[in-house]
Amino acid sequence: MKSILQNAAPVIGSGHSVLIYPQGTRVTVDTTIDQRPYKQGVIRLYNHFHIPILPVAINAGKFWPRKSFLIKPGVVTFKILPPIPAGENPDEAFKTLKIVLETESKKLL
Repeated sequence: MKSILQNAAPVIGSGHSVLIYPQGTRVTVDTTIDQRPYKQGVIRLYNHFHIPILPVAINAGKFWPRKSFLIKPGVVTFKILPPIPAGENPDEAFKTLKIVLETESKKLL
C-alpha cells in the first residue's frame, strides 16, 4: 500500500486520474464480491489524497473473459456513474462504491 500511495502521488498531483479495479484485477462476470471482495486500495487513495471517486461500470468481461486471449464480438459499454465526493466518511464511501458498481455492472450484463 505504501508503494501505491508513493507512486500515485505524482500522478494525482499533476491532475491525472488513477484507474483501479476495486477487486484488484478483472473478475469473471459471475464472480461475486463475497468470492472476490473489493480491496482497500481505492478507499486508501480516496482518504489519503482527499479526492473523489468516479465509479465506472463496464461489461467487457462479457466479451473478453478473464484469463483468456479470445475476444468475442460485441459492444463493450462503459457507464460513468455519479462521483463519490471527497471528504465523506471512508467506510460510507466504500459501501456506496460497492453498491453502485455491483448494481450497474449487473444491469450491463
